[in-house]
Amino acid sequence: MKKLLSILGVIGLTISGASNVIACKQGKKEEKDLNEENNNDIKTWNKIMQETKNNFLNQMKKEDMVFEINQSKLYDEVSETEQNKTKDLQGTERNIIEQIIQNNFKNINDKIKEEYSNFYYDHDPIKIVENTDTFTINNIDPKAYSIIKKIPVDDTNKIKAINITYEFQIEITYKKIVQNFNNKFEFIFTTNKNFILNKISELVDYITQKINQFCNDKNNSKFIYSEKIENEGLDIFNDNINSTIVNNSIKTKFINFLQEKQNEENKNFIFKVNNNFLINKTDDESDIYKIWDDFTIKNEKLRSDEDNLEKNLVSNWLFKENNLIKDSGEDFSNFYYDENLIENEIKINSFIVNLNSISIYGLPLINKTFDNKINFYIPKQWIKERIKEFGNLIYEFFKFFNIKLNNDKTITLKVNSNLFESIKNNNNTQYSVFNILMKEFKNNKRKLKGINIFNSYSSNQFNSNLISVDNNKIFFNNSKPSKKIWSIGFSYGIFLNKFYYIPFGSENNKANFDIEKK
Repeated sequence: MKKLLSILGVIGLTISGASNVIACKQGKKEEKDLNEENNNDIKTWNKIMQETKNNFLNQMKKEDMVFEINQSKLYDEVSETEQNKTKDLQGTERNIIEQIIQNNFKNINDKIKEEYSNFYYDHDPIKIVENTDTFTINNIDPKAYSIIKKIPVDDTNKIKAINITYEFQIEITYKKIVQNFNNKFEFIFTTNKNFILNKISELVDYITQKINQFCNDKNNSKFIYSEKIENEGLDIFNDNINSTIVNNSIKTKFINFLQEKQNEENKNFIFKVNNNFLINKTDDESDIYKIWDDFTIKNEKLRSDEDNLEKNLVSNWLFKENNLIKDSGEDFSNFYYDENLIENEIKINSFIVNLNSISIYGLPLINKTFDNKINFYIPKQWIKERIKEFGNLIYEFFKFFNIKLNNDKTITLKVNSNLFESIKNNNNTQYSVFNILMKEFKNNKRKLKGINIFNSYSSNQFNSNLISVDNNKIFFNNSKPSKKIWSIGFSYGIFLNKFYYIPFGSENNKANFDIEKK
């Protein structure tokens, strides 16, 4: 069963990277097996990526991120006038940071290897990519110490503290998928560890109250897809873009909210929120695959398995009195999708607030993530509009090939002589033949809306014979009798995020479509 893939966190498996990874060939292995295996592997890779990121956040407590060093040359590297500096860090500070990261790496590797013991028996799932690390020294302004409880200036000046941001890439390997993602951590070096920890706790308590107030407002905790957002670039088929836009939108709202609270309370402090304000929530409740299961189960036409072949026949919606209908997108939408089966909105994903993304006067609020959820929804009307686009493309495809409905409800597609000979001489599978038709259609209809994400799809595939009954017609036959042998059709979307419609296939050793030369 295929369904829309998870909207990943801000960091995710890139589409271009995934395409390069899963494009490998494995002889004549069945297309269905390859599709299912690749899809499941990518889902697992993404799951491991998110687990890795969240494990770091949960394991690295603030007590382990603040270190007391009385004498350090780095204290004088930055100041109020020179706030930060990227440096090739050496010495004690670097050794401490790398040791902490390596210790956590070992723990996380062990957890993943235990969970996937059948695969990671001879190598580690994650590692730091060499020559990708950078260290940035950041100034911590003593003003941060007096926001909650006032402290004499002379006392704050006695305490020296800097924040070091450590950024690097992590490589995750799962089967044939090898991809990197960026990660960064904040470490504090100071002459008084207990004092800094107390100040962080004060600020965390204060900001926590504000985050709770912010998330308790449904206007903030419920992010709904809208045309306004779509104009800003949101596209449900693109996980990385979606996550970034949701993150930036909620982050901006929170910054404005916190500034308003400052004004109300006569507080005036400088704070920053980085681009990792929201991270993907990974528990079962927000598992995107489970969320879409409910929708897919209720609407069986969204399933791509061949068991629904009879329900998906084009004769069920594309023709009226054997004539091709005109308003195809609307008819296809009504046929494909019963909007009464779901609520007005569908929850696609949940995010949680990452307190580590916030700093006040340069002092990072090192802490665990919150349980507050920001839920991302799409209205069912948006789904209907995308399905109409899908239906219009299917209609244009059949119109391009002069589709004919036969008396036995089989379909005949008509092609020109050159294309007919190309298909006739093709010795591969039914899917390969259908893919030739799709390429011909896309090359001639490049201006149609959504044509770039409209493709052929195979739910199952066996090698078969192509039998030409006469010089003008090609029929498909199977290599061996079976009730269900193969099914092919259309997909609309990118990567794993697709709608599927499977109208063609075989039953009792007979295909339900053929190809005819004009």
